[in-house]
Amino acid sequence: MIKTDILNVRDRIELHITDKESESIFSVRVQEIDESRIVIDRRLMPSKLGDEVTLIFHKNDAAYRFQAKVLEETYLERLPVLKVEQPKKLERMQRRSYFRLDLDRPLLLRKQIGERKLDEDEPYLRATIADLSAGGVKFRVLTTASSELEDGNHIQLVFKLNENESIMKLRAQILKIAENENSPLYKVAFCRFLDITTKIQEAIIVHNIRFQRRYQFEKKKPR
Repeated sequence: MIKTDILNVRDRIELHITDKESESIFSVRVQEIDESRIVIDRRLMPSKLGDEVTLIFHKNDAAYRFQAKVLEETYLERLPVLKVEQPKKLERMQRRSYFRLDLDRPLLLRKQIGERKLDEDEPYLRATIADLSAGGVKFRVLTTASSELEDGNHIQLVFKLNENESIMKLRAQILKIAENENSPLYKVAFCRFLDITTKIQEAIIVHNIRFQRRYQFEKKKPR
């Protein structure tokens, strides 16, 4: 059973529904929680009673995943909701298991002195986001610029999720810098976010799910 000190009412949660051909992902909120079931808001989703679904939520810089059966589709006052059973097991996910979205977005970055202080004299380097998740980011940077970066460096990342969003400034650590298989002009850096808040993680999750849903919709359009 999930304790309420880990998952709370109004927390955002990813709902993954898998059929034979595809996986659909929905961003929903917890409406009620007790010892026997979890109630989440219900969108237009292809689920039915008895289905087993996967739910993922983020808390305190960690991600948790569990399987649950759909118990009931009903209403909470006027809000359509889905009741799922409390899980028998809760799995803490590795960061590499976070839902990642392939992107092509501009990014600015610069190194930090130590773990906290920014080097104000350090110019920003230009890079491009290759994929993004609530746990970290992969970006492409010119090989000539990557010589200034090393595995383990703490950096500041500056980017927008899209044109309508405000600028994000996040701390991250470079885990690995690797060759880019597609072009020797670029290197690829794999990073994990540091001290990221649950609110920002939720914003990234919602962005990724909406972007993926739009992409899937466009693919299904008749040409």
